[in-house]
Amino acid sequence: EQAFFVRRIIWASLLASTFIYLFILRTIPQPPAPENGTVMLIALAVVALMCAIASFVVPRIVGRGGLRGLGLRVVPAPSFGDLPGGTTVFEDAASARQRGLGVLQTSFILALALREAIAIYGLVLGFQGHPLPEYIGFFVVAWLLMGLGYPTQAADDAELEAAYGAKLV
Repeated sequence: EQAFFVRRIIWASLLASTFIYLFILRTIPQPPAPENGTVMLIALAVVALMCAIASFVVPRIVGRGGLRGLGLRVVPAPSFGDLPGGTTVFEDAASARQRGLGVLQTSFILALALREAIAIYGLVLGFQGHPLPEYIGFFVVAWLLMGLGYPTQAADDAELEAAYGAKLV
C-alpha cells in the first residue's frame, strides 16, 4: 500500500543517514582523543538512554491521544462470531485504518527521530576525538531500535486497537 511505501522510504532514509554519519567519521580526520572525555561520554550515554526510552513512550502517548481524537466508531461484536462476548470492534475497519494513517505516521517519524538522535550522539563523540570503541555503541543501539521500528500493518493495527480497546475485523 502507498502509505507503507512512503513510511518505508522514510525509514530507509533515516537509517541510511546513520550509516552516512559513520562513514563521515571514518573518512574525515578527527582531533586527538580528549583528555577528560569521560564526562561527555557519560552525559551523552545518559541522554541516549533517555531518547531510547522516549522513542517508545512519547510516540505511543502522542499516537493514542491523536487516534482517540479521531472519534472512530466502535460497536459490540456480533454474538455469533468467534470473538469472546463483550468484545468491541471498529464499525468500519478499513475506514479506521485509513483515518488513522496521519496520526500513525506522525508517531512513527517521532520514534525514528528519537532513535536517530542516538547515532547523532555517536557522531558528536567522534567529532570530539573519541575513539571508535567509545562511539560505535551509539550507532549500534540506534540501528537496533530503528530495526524494531520497521513499519508494518500489524503495528498500526495494534496501535489502533490499543487506543480504542476494540478489534479490527
